[in-house]
Amino acid sequence: AFTILCDVLMIFSHQIMTGGRDMLEPLVYTPDSSLQSELLSFILDHVFIDQDDDNNNGQQDDEASKIEALHKRRNLLAAFCKLIVYTVVEMNTAADIFKQYMKYYNDYGDIIKETMSKTRQIDKIQCAKTLILSLQQLFNEMIQENGYNFDRSSPTFSGIKELARRFALTFGLDQLKTREAIAMLHK
Repeated sequence: AFTILCDVLMIFSHQIMTGGRDMLEPLVYTPDSSLQSELLSFILDHVFIDQDDDNNNGQQDDEASKIEALHKRRNLLAAFCKLIVYTVVEMNTAADIFKQYMKYYNDYGDIIKETMSKTRQIDKIQCAKTLILSLQQLFNEMIQENGYNFDRSSPTFSGIKELARRFALTFGLDQLKTREAIAMLHK
């Protein structure tokens, strides 16, 4: 049902009017913030889970069913990321996806990296703001857990630094092309 909802949102998005089809404007549906939040919550609850948490009625999963479950979760994430890339949902909703990049790199790294790449192509400044938002969210979560006197050598803080390093690498090495986005990061 989630994938179908994402497909329907894509079909009736602002993209429907491309190619001089302005008469289809009454059919355009833009999801409100409540629906966007529900879609994101579904992804966070059903995609970003440990393999052990995703078992069938408490039974021991065999390898084939684990692979199939991962494939289903990847399809759910890809459907939501498509909504982000085609600006059906706001780009800042991707912050909760981007902050999972390191933790779930093996399972979803390719999807998240491609989403970052596409959002950067759409709007470098907004993409940079979204990346910063994801780092801020992780840092605030760490502060809530450990307080302001956290250990700078802790695995959590090191993970945030490593994620920031990887985000920086996604901008590439051409400083002239990324100058504006990088300058925004430092504001």
